[in-house]
Amino acid sequence: MTGSERWQRCRALAQPSFGDDAPDDWPGIGDDLPEPAGFSAIWSRPRIGVRDRALLAVGMTAAIGAVPRRAWDSCGALRVGVTRTEIHEAVIPAVGCARLSAAWDATRTPRPVLDARQAG
Repeated sequence: MTGSERWQRCRALAQPSFGDDAPDDWPGIGDDLPEPAGFSAIWSRPRIGVRDRALLAVGMTAAIGAVPRRAWDSCGALRVGVTRTEIHEAVIPAVGCARLSAAWDATRTPRPVLDARQAG
């Protein structure tokens, strides 16, 4: 299967949930990539539904600051039954946790090096 065929498979999987919001340019992102972050493997897993996955995607894209992708995921989430309020409520803790974790790690990571330099 060519890279372009793999990307088209991803788009076909996204189409029922995201309709016309599914990007047409996935094949142009890179034929050497196996799929956009394993999209078909992730979105076809059976243990949670597409609605829950869509809400998680909104929160995760908010946490990493993926603005264009978050807009696409938000439109898709609405299409599969997530409400505007749920999207809003998913974004707040996702961003808060991500930023707090980043701040926590940023202040803790250099401590051993700084302590060693100060002692030496």
